[in-house]
Amino acid sequence: MPELDAVEALMLELAKPYAPLDEMVHWHLQSGGKRLRARLGLSMANAMGLETAQALGWSAACELMHNATLVHDDVQDGDLLRRGQPTVWHRFGVSQAINVGDLFFMIAFEALEHVPCEDSMRWHLSQALARSCARVIRGQSFDVLVAQNPVLTWEHYWEIVDGKTSSFFQLPVEGVLRMQHASEEETTRLLDVFKQVGRIFQIVDDVVDLFGEKGRDTIGNDIKEGKLSALVIEYCAHKPEQSDWLLSVLRKPRKETSQEDVEQVKVAFEKAGLPGLLLTRIENAEHEIRASLQHSNANIVPLVDEFLTLIKVAL
Repeated sequence: MPELDAVEALMLELAKPYAPLDEMVHWHLQSGGKRLRARLGLSMANAMGLETAQALGWSAACELMHNATLVHDDVQDGDLLRRGQPTVWHRFGVSQAINVGDLFFMIAFEALEHVPCEDSMRWHLSQALARSCARVIRGQSFDVLVAQNPVLTWEHYWEIVDGKTSSFFQLPVEGVLRMQHASEEETTRLLDVFKQVGRIFQIVDDVVDLFGEKGRDTIGNDIKEGKLSALVIEYCAHKPEQSDWLLSVLRKPRKETSQEDVEQVKVAFEKAGLPGLLLTRIENAEHEIRASLQHSNANIVPLVDEFLTLIKVAL
């Protein structure tokens, strides 16, 4: 996708005036990643007949905002690696990582200058960007508190996920729909679809953290960080008598959580058949998404299928 290269170039260009942080921004971005939020903005614009020039700046803004949260998350979680290379805080220190994350937040708004539109529309895009980010930060605050005061329900899990994950899947779509002056009905329907896409992404991410490879130092980082993952919720629903044991592991400080602890949890999850149970949840969610798309723009269906495939490739 050549447009994605243009988005990448714009993100780096926006960071250039802010040396020495531009080097750290480049360090983080060159580690890789699928750029799903940028891809989604570009693909959605194409599906809705929006000019590529408008999509580039908006897609860059969404991707920059997402990467701001990644840099800060790595600090909060204590992750040493992201996609196989040292995280920003591990490479440049915690203070500079906070600065880099803050810079990502700010240049996301600067990216809106590269969206050719009326100032009134740019204001609406800025508002969408700020509100989406605020929802992500709120979701992250729940995530941080979860081990101290766990609420072991799918409803609470979705509240966290809809904030910290789904918001940034809805954001690229919302901007395109605003620029296309889509109806309120269509906007509501499509934002709900991409909320579900974000939920699927988070379930996949939770499973891969323990049963796959995320390019970090070891498996089971969510266990070490005491996170309320889809695996934890499903396990406690099927094995409520084991909830106290599992929570005792999740409440341990990260440095005191051994790899043996992680392996014990992994074995327990495998015996309970969690990967298969969560795959069924994903399949059911996909059926609901396709039912919701029956009356949507015909170009949206293959777009959603493409992103679901990209999300599930790690399983």
